[in-house]
Amino acid sequence: MKAKRILALLGVIILIALYISSLVLSLLKHPLAGRLFLSALLCTIIIPIFLHIVFLLLGAMKGKGLLDETYSYRDSKKEDDAK
Repeated sequence: MKAKRILALLGVIILIALYISSLVLSLLKHPLAGRLFLSALLCTIIIPIFLHIVFLLLGAMKGKGLLDETYSYRDSKKEDDAK
């Protein structure tokens, strides 16, 4: 569980850094600002998909199936329903 949180936090930090840097470069009218903005948009799609695949693989390495529910809130909901 700790590895998932670290990877998720790392993904959020990377996305925030991309957005802040593209904003700063656009205010400075840097010629690479447009490319950096497009890369930030692309990473907004790619990074969450990559992290989700990593989380699926981490679950598979622990013996869970790839199609099992991977979200911990569902596990706690099932335990609450069982009580």
